Amino acid sequence: ATGPCLARALAQNLHRDEEYILQIDSHMRFRANWDVYLLAQLAKCPNKSILTAYPPAYVLDADGEAEFVNNETRGTILAPWKFSD
Repeated sequence: ATGPCLARALAQNLHRDEEYILQIDSHMRFRANWDVYLLAQLAKCPNKSILTAYPPAYVLDADGEAEFVNNETRGTILAPWKFSD
């Protein structure tokens, strides 16, 4: 295997001017109505914006439910000052 970086690059090459792109990893967990939440967050941003996050660590309990390792609720913020065309 050549790793996730090559896989992500190959996936990004498939972009054909779609309105939205969602890129996730296999260890991501989704909350209820995640799509509605992300669209609402994106609506608050200027055009050509990217929503990004570093998800909190979790372990699965005996029932397969996520137990978060800590109670961190602050989001990770990456804020480039411009995009190049």
